[in-house]
Amino acid sequence: MKEGNYILTPNYSKIKSFLDQIQSVDEEQQAKDIISFLLPIKEEWIDYYQAVDPDDLFSRCYKIIVLSYRRLREVDVAIDYLQECIQIIEEAEEYQWKFAVKLELYYILATLYF
Repeated sequence: MKEGNYILTPNYSKIKSFLDQIQSVDEEQQAKDIISFLLPIKEEWIDYYQAVDPDDLFSRCYKIIVLSYRRLREVDVAIDYLQECIQIIEEAEEYQWKFAVKLELYYILATLYF
């Protein structure tokens, strides 16, 4: 699928559909399933922040991975992924005015440190 000047991967719809089904990460098995689905295709969604992406799959993927690691009580790994995401969006011009996304990610980071 082509959006703006960027080509979104063929799995874009598959990733969006997968994320749309997740309301929260309540069980450990669900967390493991999320991680096993998203991490192997990270190369695909890691660059979505550069695209004209109304679904904002980039931050949604990071957020759900972080919440999954939190559910698995792997807080250090969750913090590492969240800091990676925050660093990317703080440097990305595409996120300059997306304050709601930044606020949500920083809130999650604060709860993880707490």
